[in-house]
Amino acid sequence: MKLKYLDEILARREAIAYMYSELAGIVGLPIYQPGRVWQDYVIRVRDPEKLAYFLKEKGIQTLGVGMTPPHRALNIRVHLPAVDRLFKEMLRLPLNETLSDAQVRYVIKCVKNFYEV
Repeated sequence: MKLKYLDEILARREAIAYMYSELAGIVGLPIYQPGRVWQDYVIRVRDPEKLAYFLKEKGIQTLGVGMTPPHRALNIRVHLPAVDRLFKEMLRLPLNETLSDAQVRYVIKCVKNFYEV
């Protein structure tokens, strides 16, 4: 039962999020807040499809490409261009508490390689 290990799981996810902060200045990062529950780690990039494909070729699974903004999914007729633009720039990096530090460093290295940093 995972609930018994919730504190350890959340601490590990926070540690991974902190490691990803090394990508600052390369991609748009979520705001890091100690104690935040890191369910997802969503970055902002110009071409998420290209980065997702590159990472897939390196054995790294990502999510978020092609997601529909909530107002569109629910067919709410509002004009939210900033939200539409944001959803076109989103990509979720792996953030599972079972990832090792070496695996997280590999993800970071591959993102840096994609941007030739």
